Amino acid sequence: MMFNRKTIIMIVCALAIVLVGVSVVAAQDEGEKIAITGTVEQTDAGLVIMGDDGEQYNVTGRDLSAMVGKDVEAIGTVTENEGVKTLRLLTVKELE
Repeated sequence: MMFNRKTIIMIVCALAIVLVGVSVVAAQDEGEKIAITGTVEQTDAGLVIMGDDGEQYNVTGRDLSAMVGKDVEAIGTVTENEGVKTLRLLTVKELE
């Protein structure tokens, strides 16, 4: 089956639009990258960072069990689901 040039251009444009849409959705799923300071705490739900901003962040991506009770600066992406904020850690360091 032969396609003419106009049909090929339309197919390529449609694929480009789909790829841009997928990229936008993937970027939204990553969440917003933030830096927070707070204290690592062990709760019934697991390890959390109680932020100096008054927010509680469930933590994923790193094991912070050795930092329980310590003040930290954490950088990561935050997502929120049904009022629960989850911080996927990229970096974390203990504050002095």
